[in-house]
Amino acid sequence: MKILGVTVSHNLNYIALECLQAIQGLDIGPHQVDWMLLTESPFKGQGDKNIAHNQNIARQKAIAENYDFMLIVESDIIIPKHTLTTLLETQGDVIVAITPERPSKVKTDEFIVCMSWNNNKDARAHIDKLEPFEMTGSNGYTCVLISRKVFSEISFPEAGSGDMGWYNVLHGKGFKITCQPKVHCFHKDRDGKIIQGRIGHG
Repeated sequence: MKILGVTVSHNLNYIALECLQAIQGLDIGPHQVDWMLLTESPFKGQGDKNIAHNQNIARQKAIAENYDFMLIVESDIIIPKHTLTTLLETQGDVIVAITPERPSKVKTDEFIVCMSWNNNKDARAHIDKLEPFEMTGSNGYTCVLISRKVFSEISFPEAGSGDMGWYNVLHGKGFKITCQPKVHCFHKDRDGKIIQGRIGHG
């Protein structure tokens, strides 16, 4: 398989060192993996719009150069070594890893996919059993594998704003979004703490 990895930040200095080290340590198996670090910020003060702008630059490359998948990893996310191989083995059009929220932002280290506003029924029960489940709602872009079937059809984001708008479009077009709890990412908080989240509580 040919995979395009994508990490977006408004400045290279804001990409966590731990994120870069995890990407460098990724087990890519027999696959070809190329990576883009994108930092264009043409829309001052509009974070979601800048993220979408950069992701769409990567999307156009992925389409033009016949990549099979895009793997988005946000700049403060620390992925496990087996991320790519495990996500590729999971059934779905879009495969999402689990990532904890930043306590400095929402006062909890609960997984993003479990947050009430993301509307994923029984997400915590599936996570505690480490079993993949089909998502009924949203998540972040934190760590997500996107098939060519999806990125060849829709942009980032096609409707709404930010990642939630993108997931709404996926659902509207009938794509299967699967969460894979076996890919458990860490999240670097703005105070420098590494947030791990916990499986088996809640």
